[in-house]
Amino acid sequence: MAELWQKPGLALGEAIAAKEVSATEVLGALLDRIASVNPQINAIVTLAAATARAEAQAIDERLAAGEVGGPLFGVPVTIKDLIETRGLRTTFGSLFRQDFVPDQDAVLVERLRAAGCPMVGKTNTPEFGSKFATDNKVFGVTRNPWNLERSPGGSSGGAAAQVAADMGPLAVGNDGGGSIRVPASVCGVYAIKPQFGRIPSWPRHNGWYLLNHEGPDHAQRARCGCHAGYYGWARRARLVFAARPGHKLSQRLRRRHPGTARRLESHPGLWTRRSRGAGHLSISRTGVCRPGMPG
Repeated sequence: MAELWQKPGLALGEAIAAKEVSATEVLGALLDRIASVNPQINAIVTLAAATARAEAQAIDERLAAGEVGGPLFGVPVTIKDLIETRGLRTTFGSLFRQDFVPDQDAVLVERLRAAGCPMVGKTNTPEFGSKFATDNKVFGVTRNPWNLERSPGGSSGGAAAQVAADMGPLAVGNDGGGSIRVPASVCGVYAIKPQFGRIPSWPRHNGWYLLNHEGPDHAQRARCGCHAGYYGWARRARLVFAARPGHKLSQRLRRRHPGTARRLESHPGLWTRRSRGAGHLSISRTGVCRPGMPG
């Protein structure tokens, strides 16, 4: 029988919903696995064990009260350290921001909270996501679980390494030039680069982030069914371009990405749409064995 930390996200969600196992027990199994494996890999660099336990306990109480959640209700998730998490340090892999604690969540994180996913912690990234390897002067080097002498790629290398090493079935990141896809390829996990703007990158709003595709990163090892549930269950969906045609960000977008700007401006509703989300995406495949990690 597979250990809890070996099961895919959908299977954990189904077991939690059926009350075969509690969200607290799932989180506890993953925290034990992280304690055993993460010191070798350095994928998860800020651990939020106490708040994650409180969130998992709240999920169990809601289930006991008769609430029915979505397919990832109670399944823990990690967040790339380039993505804002309210009350949880977000360094962007930089000494300049090593003590930064956001006062608001990124939209992606809001959606995960709304889906009932306890936040386990933050995964490593190169400084400001600037290269296809994962190391920085704040947390050091992240290693590839398949071979500790190798890189997991970047810039979502911490997320990919976490999933490949069975430290949790769900992780998220972002991709401007391969930052989701490269680590997935190097670490042998599934990744999804969402359509641009499908998941807003608010509150980040500098020029670099106009390139980013936010959303489900390494949803599960390729040998397991996976579920990218970050498309649904949103309480709101503010578009990354923030407001109106003529806004300074849209002017920058016109200069750098005229084709994208034309498509956005041809659909004015995109500028102001607020949504509760629209469904989910599922993928499954078999064939890749678990990395040879201890445990």
